[in-house]
Amino acid sequence: MFSKLFAKQGRNVVGLDIGTSSVKLVKLEKKAAGYALQALGIKELPPEAIVDEEIRDRDTLMFSIQNLVDQVDPKATEVAISLAGHGVITDKITIDKKSGAEAEQAILFEAEQRAPFDVEDVVLDSHIIKVNEETNKMDVLLVAARTEFLKNYLDLIFDLGLRPAVVDIDALAVLNAYEVNYEIDPNKITALVNIGFDVTNLVFIKDGVYHSTRDLSVGTRGIYDAVQKEFRLTQEMASKALK
Repeated sequence: MFSKLFAKQGRNVVGLDIGTSSVKLVKLEKKAAGYALQALGIKELPPEAIVDEEIRDRDTLMFSIQNLVDQVDPKATEVAISLAGHGVITDKITIDKKSGAEAEQAILFEAEQRAPFDVEDVVLDSHIIKVNEETNKMDVLLVAARTEFLKNYLDLIFDLGLRPAVVDIDALAVLNAYEVNYEIDPNKITALVNIGFDVTNLVFIKDGVYHSTRDLSVGTRGIYDAVQKEFRLTQEMASKALK
């Protein structure tokens, strides 16, 4: 039931970002001082390829990703991916301090109360954020991905001859990247903003740790639509005008 969606790798990483409007592939190499960018590739997708984070044109998507792999790192066998959309949820819960099987049962119970879909149809993962010894409580980050939604993306990766070494959530991937590159001030509240084509992710950090996440159904698509309407352009013309 509990899948390690937050698994971390110490070797070289090829990161794959499957977005609504484009796919991006980056190759990172771990250095003594952090990570260094080795290669980067971006390929735009037609509007019908992914709709509401659901894969609609699988062949086009596979072709685009394969082209990026050939361009960025033909020897790549593993990728790190992240998910977003209605198929995944994140939530912070507070439960009595527990460990092992007792903690899993308590988290599963909370997930059943909060998840908008049947927990039997989801893959769950959790991460203890903070333990309060005075109150004997602990804050836990809960992540749930609808099994069918997750399977569609994983099957796509496997069919490309790749292995998903890391599966994350878009908002949490932004948080992880921030933590690796910047020192978090526990005396300040920090908001991280990830603006996508259709969705904007907000991640809040408080007291030096994760606090909450919000997804807004607004992104750069609104800018494209406004330009297209104002100047009476086709979608392709509007896209070129904004580059």
